[in-house]
Amino acid sequence: MSDHDLVQRSVELEHRLAEMTGPDLLNSSPIDLRQRIVLAAAKVAVEHGQSARRLLLVEVAPNSGVVLVRAQYEALVRSVWLLFCATDAEMARLTATLDVSSEQSAKNMAGLLDMLAEVQKRAPMALSQQLVAFRDAQWKSLNSFVHAGIHPLSRTTGGFPKSLAISIAKVSNALTHMAYRVCASLGGEERLVATSGIYLEFRDCFPPMDATPTS
Repeated sequence: MSDHDLVQRSVELEHRLAEMTGPDLLNSSPIDLRQRIVLAAAKVAVEHGQSARRLLLVEVAPNSGVVLVRAQYEALVRSVWLLFCATDAEMARLTATLDVSSEQSAKNMAGLLDMLAEVQKRAPMALSQQLVAFRDAQWKSLNSFVHAGIHPLSRTTGGFPKSLAISIAKVSNALTHMAYRVCASLGGEERLVATSGIYLEFRDCFPPMDATPTS
């Protein structure tokens, strides 16, 4: 698949996911505090994914695109943690009116490793296993791109293969798929099943399950 083809297919994938999840849910401002903040975190993950794929495949700024894939993953983990693990007090801290005090309070929230540990205990096993597997396979190389380590320096001096950019964009698609599944789960079992089942139709947009393309 060419980079242009993947751009088009990724757009089609996201449109289908949005349709299956439902505009009534995605565009709503739920009164329920947990639903509102879970949706917000998942939407951040989706937005990061859109920007990451554009940087990887269109704007030719792949190092920056990879950094956004890490941010996308963190937002996804946050959304799952908020859905299944966060206490009411933690929810309140993240939904408080933004000011200096609330910003400081939110700094002391659970970090990625802590969130993953809680997710493994409380979230559905299939979902938690996917999140942990992604971290085990991708985290070191993603961190290298964030901190200007050997990965981005090597890719900048030696060239960033188009095949690698395509592989990482597919990883981003997988994270986007998971983010929409989180959103869909708030709308009931039927929507969750629909978004989960789309994988087969868009298999060409996703990486192999054991892929480690950023290594």
